[in-house]
Amino acid sequence: MIKLYYLPLDNIEVTSPYGKRNIRVNNKYYWWHNGVDLKANINTPVYAIASGKVMAAAHSNSYGYYLAIDHGNYASLYGHLASFKLKNGDLAKAGAIIGYSGNTGDVTGPHLHFEIRLGKYENFWDRAYCDSNVFMNTVDPMLFIDKFIQRNKKLSLEESINLVKSAAGLEERTMEYIASHYKFGEDLVKKLAKAINL
Repeated sequence: MIKLYYLPLDNIEVTSPYGKRNIRVNNKYYWWHNGVDLKANINTPVYAIASGKVMAAAHSNSYGYYLAIDHGNYASLYGHLASFKLKNGDLAKAGAIIGYSGNTGDVTGPHLHFEIRLGKYENFWDRAYCDSNVFMNTVDPMLFIDKFIQRNKKLSLEESINLVKSAAGLEERTMEYIASHYKFGEDLVKKLAKAINL
């Protein structure tokens, strides 16, 4: 199961989505995007989305300086970095700064290229047979980023009451009593809603 424990950047703004595209950079044509490009100025902190082992802290013409982290049944890649703080074999802790965004590799401006790839790391670089530019084991990272943001959104008391009531199958008057008359009821309902939302 893919679960983000942290976002790759403090602020998420997509500048180039996952999937088909038509772009030329440094006289190379790209028709498929394996990840998402996220707006980031040079030297913006980049965070590990989950704990894992650094399998690549390297440079390529395409990705520039990049890190690839193995999380077990999936891996993440952070590209176009200005610098990274880890090396091959290091353990990355979820939420730790692993590097800083940059302008390296095939880019038109500074940003973070972020990918999520399914499966064991030994198959990380496997290419699809249909075309040498497509990695079949990639998924749209925004599916998981959006889920993380939703999961960590602060719920109002009313949203919390509705979520708990629906999940537990409680009646309106029971929820009213818990939220309004029970000692620390509002806090309890919000904590229950947060647990349900995980």
